[in-house]
Amino acid sequence: LELAQRHAAAAEPLLVASRDLARRIGDRATLAASSSDLGNLYAASDRAALAETAYGEAIAAALAAGDDALAATGEVNSARLAAQRNDATTETAMVTHALDRLAHAPPSYDRGLVLLSAGWAVLDQKGALSPEQARLAQRAFAAAGTMAAALRNPQLASMAEGALGRLYER
Repeated sequence: LELAQRHAAAAEPLLVASRDLARRIGDRATLAASSSDLGNLYAASDRAALAETAYGEAIAAALAAGDDALAATGEVNSARLAAQRNDATTETAMVTHALDRLAHAPPSYDRGLVLLSAGWAVLDQKGALSPEQARLAQRAFAAAGTMAAALRNPQLASMAEGALGRLYER
């Protein structure tokens, strides 16, 4: 995505082509991933309305594909977009949806990363966190830590513990 942000003019037609091809062939998982990437490009280039539409499509396609981690990723991306718009209500709702979606999912490294991303979406805000936001970030990081323990994954555990530390120092 960093490359996409630096070369948006070249990236956009490729991401649109990927999304459109995935749509034509009915590949819901690729459609979700392409739409999410396209949404990230739009968000990075200050095209919030297009980003919101792309994230909505990513979530719907991921749900149709039965991919909870990809759906939660779309929700976290939507939360970040809401934060850019200073819309704490939508941001909180989208992070909560993502956490609820992953709460009973089988442990996996990618789900653990999405949990961390959900917590960082809240923690990365400027200014003080509300008590609700702090609880939400803590829930996300703690869930990532629980998933790391279930997976016996020290890298994921380290990231979760570090994130909790950052939350507590804030």
